Amino acid sequence: MFDSLEQAYGTLEYALFKLRADIAARKQKEIERKAALEKQLAAHAEAAAAQAAAIAAAAPSPTAGGATTTTDAGAAGGAGTTSATGTSAAAAKSPAPATEKEEDSEMERASTDTFRVTGADTSEIVTPEQLKQIIRVTPRRFQLEDWSKCYSMTRDGASVTRFLQCLESLGGSILIIRDSAGRCFGGFSAEPWASHDSYYGSGECFVFKFDEHKKFAYFPWSGKNEFLTLSNPRGIAMGGGGGYAFQLDAQFKAGSSTPCDTFDSPALAGTPEFTAYYFEGMSLVHRLAGLSPSVCQSLILFCCFCDCDIVWATR
Repeated sequence: MFDSLEQAYGTLEYALFKLRADIAARKQKEIERKAALEKQLAAHAEAAAAQAAAIAAAAPSPTAGGATTTTDAGAAGGAGTTSATGTSAAAAKSPAPATEKEEDSEMERASTDTFRVTGADTSEIVTPEQLKQIIRVTPRRFQLEDWSKCYSMTRDGASVTRFLQCLESLGGSILIIRDSAGRCFGGFSAEPWASHDSYYGSGECFVFKFDEHKKFAYFPWSGKNEFLTLSNPRGIAMGGGGGYAFQLDAQFKAGSSTPCDTFDSPALAGTPEFTAYYFEGMSLVHRLAGLSPSVCQSLILFCCFCDCDIVWATR
């Protein structure tokens, strides 16, 4: 095949050099793509902040006779709508009507989504677009992964035990409830759900609702207390202090929702006491999940060699 051993070594050395150069070029291309995406997302966030400032400047100022409600664009690029009464700027009481600019911004955000909702078994409660509205206001790192339904009351059974079995090892989850009045609401937790005797969770939690006009509003942690998430054999809940943002019993049948200090949120359900018609949990599906680091590295090397487009992650 080769005239000499030196020729064989030379050919092999050239092939290795070409392979290393190709891998380096593809890594650099991926870095540049990510940098461009981050720049685009930052531009959208800056535009949303400017729009929020313009809305705040145009709003009427409070008078001596009482507080005036103003509307402010929500965090994470304005994907959620929040409003404030008096000095509680983080409290969302009623979503503002969408404007033409907000609708354009929504289309722009959709074009830059870095996550996917995977699996044929999609939500039984919200539309794919409504689910994306929720995901867009989660912390940035949760928007770099894919999402799938990991718990369903109709599929897995109406039981807090089954719920915890399905979600206890999964960080980052969205709970969605549809009540007997047809209202849709829920919450996000960055921490895995597990059985605890007391409250737990991080300040990245938030609750949300879709009103009768299908308008999305979310309510981040207010910082007033640390009653974030609660789950044990008696049921699950989010929020506390004056009442739960929402709470479900152990059979996921009876629940309650009242104004809540933890998120400065109003009652999310159609009535203070409600019956849950549907309940489900969406969670992260890590890319390259279930593979060992060595297998992931080998897969990445193979894809580079074969000119495949993959995400540079080995989690």
